[in-house]
Amino acid sequence: MTAPGTETGDRTAFLARLRERLAGGVPENLAHPLPPPLDGVPLVRSNRLDPSDIVGSFIRNAEATRAVVQDSHVVGGRSVSLLPPVHLCVLPADRIVPTSAEVLRGLGDGRVLPSNLVLITGPSRSGDIEQIMALGVHGPLVVEIALLRAG
Repeated sequence: MTAPGTETGDRTAFLARLRERLAGGVPENLAHPLPPPLDGVPLVRSNRLDPSDIVGSFIRNAEATRAVVQDSHVVGGRSVSLLPPVHLCVLPADRIVPTSAEVLRGLGDGRVLPSNLVLITGPSRSGDIEQIMALGVHGPLVVEIALLRAG
């Protein structure tokens, strides 16, 4: 009996048999033939979409999959960055800079910065009450970062 993860048999011979079988291409499956190639991108229609209420359809479909949708009615308010329990940051890797000064320098570019600019560096922390560290007191409890790498 061989130990789990131990290779048995002749790997070279096995791969040679595979190469030989695939040399002539992948054989046609007569029981399940491939459909002809498409001329373009097919039009997809959803019976769960109300064309007159795209946002409402999105919310209903998301909630049907048990997603939680938070519908904000105030655009540009300062509280949106201070009160959510989770902050999601989508960050292209090529936008990472070595210091916070580089971030601010890149935002300026001779323009007046908005009054509601908020830099979130992680879950909020407060040690003011009896010197006990508390997370999420005046900002997000969790910061999730989706780092997008090229290639």
